[in-house]
Amino acid sequence: MHRLSFLPKALFPFIFLFMNCQEGFSQESRPFRYSEDIGIDFAPFLRGEPGISLLYKHGLDKTIDAEQKKRFALRILLGYYRSSYGYSVLLNQLVDTTFLRDGSGDTKDKFLRVGTEFQVHKNNFRWYLGADLGYRYSTSLGESHDLAQVNGMSTITAQYKNEQKSNILEGAILAGVNYFFLPRFSIGLEANIIVALEYSNAKRVQSGVVISQDNGTVLNIDANLWRLLCLSYHFGKPTPKDLPGK
Repeated sequence: MHRLSFLPKALFPFIFLFMNCQEGFSQESRPFRYSEDIGIDFAPFLRGEPGISLLYKHGLDKTIDAEQKKRFALRILLGYYRSSYGYSVLLNQLVDTTFLRDGSGDTKDKFLRVGTEFQVHKNNFRWYLGADLGYRYSTSLGESHDLAQVNGMSTITAQYKNEQKSNILEGAILAGVNYFFLPRFSIGLEANIIVALEYSNAKRVQSGVVISQDNGTVLNIDANLWRLLCLSYHFGKPTPKDLPGK
């Protein structure tokens, strides 16, 4: 419920700009031809994750058509997110005793992704398809404890500190759209499908002593409908063909 109630507040500034800035938008300005743009991603806030990511795009000089409504662009995504987790698992069940393990902690992710996309400009919209490759470094620190429950009463039988470090290689197919509410400003929405190969090292520490350690490799496939929600600023020198009146 928290995420749904936050959504109108997050979109209100965009709606306000859209309703009040349309008069400043001129078809003669041809805003889509600026060669570069940089955007700030607001998707983590909708997911309740503190952090920030920046998306930079550079349009290539060579275009598909003479009017430059279709072109390729390079893209770089750089970011940092932090999220919290919690869990409770059943370890064993005897006649009158239940053994559980509860845990919680924080995960921090730093990543860099580089790719390319094909852009199509139409009216006030820029549609695009693309792909990128990247590297993500993830660290997780938390605590857990084992519980024994008898007749509704819980007793802690052991406490641990949990640490995990992961090196992740990622590849993605992506699709998105930008809406220009001003010649130099747009709102962008992006979705993608990610394939990730994760190399992780996890250990459990009790009273300063490592009691278990595990190294593993996992292949993950994930779809993100709301991967990015960006407010972008467009800049760069337009070609003479893109100037007003040309």
